[in-house]
Amino acid sequence: MIKIIAFDLDGTLIDTMDWHRQALNEALKEVAGPFETDASYDAVPTRTKLARLTEEKGLPPELHNEICRVKQIKTLKMLDQLKPAPNVLDTLEYLSGQYKLACVSNAVLDTVVKSLEVTGYLKYFDLLISNEQVARPKPDPEGYLKCLEHFRVSGKECLVIEDSDKGFEAGRAAGCPVLKVFGPDHLTARQVDGIINYLGIMETNGKNI
Repeated sequence: MIKIIAFDLDGTLIDTMDWHRQALNEALKEVAGPFETDASYDAVPTRTKLARLTEEKGLPPELHNEICRVKQIKTLKMLDQLKPAPNVLDTLEYLSGQYKLACVSNAVLDTVVKSLEVTGYLKYFDLLISNEQVARPKPDPEGYLKCLEHFRVSGKECLVIEDSDKGFEAGRAAGCPVLKVFGPDHLTARQVDGIINYLGIMETNGKNI
């Protein structure tokens, strides 16, 4: 029986992937010069992106800390423009009356909190896990395993909602059923109810998902 619902943040509850890429590229230009990321760098922490740039394009590693600092300033400023999606608000309000809700993100904690505050989503969450609470970000399952540990539940009792392949892999590796969505506009309470009911039927019939 599902007791916990754990949401990814970017791409699932909000859609700011392009903003993060823009903020990082502006920081790279400001601090390091002619370095740039594209969509292939998305859905991983900034430091992972910088390590890849160092390996592939020779970005000086001693610049990583300053690039992260400048990028975060730019990101937080951009997040002031975030607007809540009515369907996401309705979904969170509905689900929070029945389940404990968690947000498990590859972003830093300041970004997670600011995103959820600006949109009005924060009040619905019982737990936030950022990349600062784990040693290994998604696709490693550590974030979701910490979520299970916090609530003292098994993987089959936690539904993970993700948009990316990396997130899907992390949720499954933690032993959780995973609902994959195609962005905040596609997240509805009816959709979540449907998968939870399906999981309940499968469990009653003694079948594994």
